[in-house]
Amino acid sequence: HAAVAYYTSPFKSSAWIVSYDGGGDDLAEGMASFKIFKMVDQKLSVEATISVDLGTPFMVSAYPLAPIIKGPNMLTWSGKLMGLAGHGSFHEYFVDKMRQFYSEHDIFSRYTITLPMLDPAFTLDGLVGREAFDYAYASQHVFTERAIHLMCPVIGQHPDWPVCITGGCALNVLTNQRLRDAGYTIHVPPNPN
Repeated sequence: HAAVAYYTSPFKSSAWIVSYDGGGDDLAEGMASFKIFKMVDQKLSVEATISVDLGTPFMVSAYPLAPIIKGPNMLTWSGKLMGLAGHGSFHEYFVDKMRQFYSEHDIFSRYTITLPMLDPAFTLDGLVGREAFDYAYASQHVFTERAIHLMCPVIGQHPDWPVCITGGCALNVLTNQRLRDAGYTIHVPPNPN
């Protein structure tokens, strides 16, 4: 992921590379790694490795959303959730519940059990209408909040360096836009996942 992100970018000097998704080679006890690399003088080195999985809880959080048709390919749920989030607004209850949910560091099956424990309405297709929109917004909000919280202390060491974002979570354009709005020059390869 890191090499593809950097070598497809227009950057020729130092750069940060953030690689994160909900799976990959670094799975250990159900956790995926969130890695931040730095490229200096064409040498790639790992700057930070954080054992956290943001991709799986984002995908699984679509479970109670009735507007999202649950086909056999769960990987499509994330994009649908991101789109649905655009129809919602900040709802403190849902944001608090999503913060709890994202703090659960466990394997996929545990996530589907955790949701109804947080609220009985969070069962399969249990949320419709405005509640579904606000819930989707909350999941997107917390995903972005956590991603930025993990990235910025490291990439903020050299805020003038461009940032390549890769891995399946790099497909989250709302989070990428937030980084861009913070003043970072970013590149996402056409095939980040």
